[in-house]
Amino acid sequence: MFEVPIREIPRDSSLVIDVELTAEQLSEMFAQVEDFEPGAPEKFEARVRTQRIGDGIRLAGYVASAFVFHCGRCLSRREIDVEGDLEYMLIARKDFESRYDAGASNDPEDDEDGLGLSSEDLDVDFYEGEELDVRPYLREALLLELPTLAICPEELSEQCQRDYEANVGAEALEENEEGGIDPRWSKLLELKKKKESN
Repeated sequence: MFEVPIREIPRDSSLVIDVELTAEQLSEMFAQVEDFEPGAPEKFEARVRTQRIGDGIRLAGYVASAFVFHCGRCLSRREIDVEGDLEYMLIARKDFESRYDAGASNDPEDDEDGLGLSSEDLDVDFYEGEELDVRPYLREALLLELPTLAICPEELSEQCQRDYEANVGAEALEENEEGGIDPRWSKLLELKKKKESN
């Protein structure tokens, strides 16, 4: 279950849902993510607590998933576990637009009227319709925790080096160096090769 009927969200207590997704739903959720793809659905785990507070809905929870990637250095297929927390306050779209869009100004003096964003507003979003889909919030929580680069984690650096040497090889490394060398340094490369052949 990943869509919560808004009318079922209580005011005086929390509604807790355990989110389960299929492999197809996970792939769809992370379709635009480059370099990383979600692992097996059995490794996906999410628990979300929803509660009505005033006119808004509070979303809080935890999400974890495995992701697979090919290391950009050693070319090996790797899997990493990623986990994150989510904390959002959601308000109806019309209230959101009237609060954040109306009268928006780039003039810092307008902040005196309370129209500027505060740190408390950073996790405010809107909902619309009769059901609340929690997937975008789970996605964002995981994306914020993914590594910036698709390379082996530090604890696998020795393995990455061995795989790099096995998969890429010294010859390919030399070709890459030669192909990427500034032509002004080509004479030095020739001298190096002469010296190595002697």
